[in-house]
Amino acid sequence: MGIFNKIFNRSNKSLVEKLTNDEKVLEVLNRTIEDSEIDNGSLHIKDIDLTIGAHVAQVNKGFIQVIFILKHKIFDEDFIESVAGIGNDINTAIEYAVASFSLSSLCGLTHALKDEDGEKVKIKYCDKINEFKLYKSCLTAQGTRVAGECIDYWDLLGYEIKKRLGNKKVYYIKIYASKTGESINCECRINGKVNIYINEIINKHINEWKIQDTLYSEKQFFVLIQVDSTYTPYKFTQQQISNITMKALDLYKKCDSQERYENLYIQIFNFCNDITLANDLFCFIPEIFCELLFPEVKYSEKIILLREHEKIELFKEQLMSYYMIYNLIQRTIKNSYYEKDELMNIVSKSASFNVINQALNNGSEMKDLCMNALSFNVVNEYKIF
Repeated sequence: MGIFNKIFNRSNKSLVEKLTNDEKVLEVLNRTIEDSEIDNGSLHIKDIDLTIGAHVAQVNKGFIQVIFILKHKIFDEDFIESVAGIGNDINTAIEYAVASFSLSSLCGLTHALKDEDGEKVKIKYCDKINEFKLYKSCLTAQGTRVAGECIDYWDLLGYEIKKRLGNKKVYYIKIYASKTGESINCECRINGKVNIYINEIINKHINEWKIQDTLYSEKQFFVLIQVDSTYTPYKFTQQQISNITMKALDLYKKCDSQERYENLYIQIFNFCNDITLANDLFCFIPEIFCELLFPEVKYSEKIILLREHEKIELFKEQLMSYYMIYNLIQRTIKNSYYEKDELMNIVSKSASFNVINQALNNGSEMKDLCMNALSFNVVNEYKIF
């Protein structure tokens, strides 16, 4: 860790003491990454035009959690990466967190934005072929493993990951696997969202690991960038989706009668002026509330769109708007934006909620419930992005 210690040497002690923890993270990043500069509370890497914000979200003695926010002009949405750091003091923990971030997620993104060592990947999305370039970070490990098969995570998971790609410009996949003497912890995140089905695949393969230390873990990142020739830009930005979704939520909050519900779709369409987005907001908002309010239930990762004589089955990750809407709703719930009766106005419109409610009344337990893919009727003019 010598390269990271320079900022914390004795001659800089008075300067360091004046820095906040967030500022310390950026300073260490700046010392680590060539051709970078701190500007207005963020780090800018000039040669790849990547901007990184950092927030130390948790501090507990020698443990910290750092949230990195990565922004680039080609991203459909900001990428957020949470990294832990452990050390004898806060400064050492920061150094380890920055090292972990630099060698894993930042490594993969740097390869991608410099177009280094990319592999062509083609996927079928509805009625078209989308082409991506795949970039891999280094595989980083912590601890010592004495036995067990070495895993090529793309060979193991690539088929399942490709099935979940759609029309986004960039997909950002995080793979994490760890084992202690008593437990296994696996995680696959696609653009920040945990995929429990892929988690189960990883879990089966690391079960055979025999470890020497208290903990052994591996981490790798994959970045997929869609080529310009197949990419269709989405009509709305992330900020526009957030603004429009907030207006739709305000209508749903007040939707306390059948008459208001029957007028809701037209009202949403009138301010977003887009048939596809109006359909998405009208259909998805109650179901997303149900998922967030009743997380013990296992929900399907697929949805079915019924358009005229077509039945279109998609993964939620594939639709451009779905997780933009989801993320905004998640923040509003966390920030206590709703009264109890307003939450009920919204979630009661959910088909999932009605199924859950009926199952609980029949004696089932929430943790045992497994939902099928929901079907939504959409208008003939609905376009899939």
